[in-house]
Amino acid sequence: MNKAAEHFTILLIVMVSGFWTAGCQGPTGPAGTNATLTDSMVPVIEWIGITPGMTVDDTLILAVNVFDNPDFVLGSSGGDSLIAPRTSFYIAGFEFDGESVAVDSSEAVYEFRIEYIWIARLWQEGPYPLMARTWDRARNSSTTRLIIVDVDHP
Repeated sequence: MNKAAEHFTILLIVMVSGFWTAGCQGPTGPAGTNATLTDSMVPVIEWIGITPGMTVDDTLILAVNVFDNPDFVLGSSGGDSLIAPRTSFYIAGFEFDGESVAVDSSEAVYEFRIEYIWIARLWQEGPYPLMARTWDRARNSSTTRLIIVDVDHP
């Protein structure tokens, strides 16, 4: 490689490096109105009544309990307005939105029961991995352990 090409390559590397680092400083400016309100509690999610290796023939109610702190489940207006954490169920990698069906609260934590009805008879027979994931309003997330169930039509 001749000297000119070598200098050009070095200049190009320096320029590209400068472009990559120029936009990585993050936002600057005044803090928002809720800048001091942070959520350090990650929601906890656990399966209800689903066990590894279980056989499914018709329908299965995929159900989880999601626990989160009360500061981040109350709506922006406060009061009794609750916002359930977003929860998705994954069947063989396909995403389905869950629906909050019950809430239980205490001073320290809110417990949501979130469900999705899986009509397994419409799926081919065989093993299927199941997983659920939840996100709270502060974008903290948790995932259940992966469970494999068998679809077996009678």
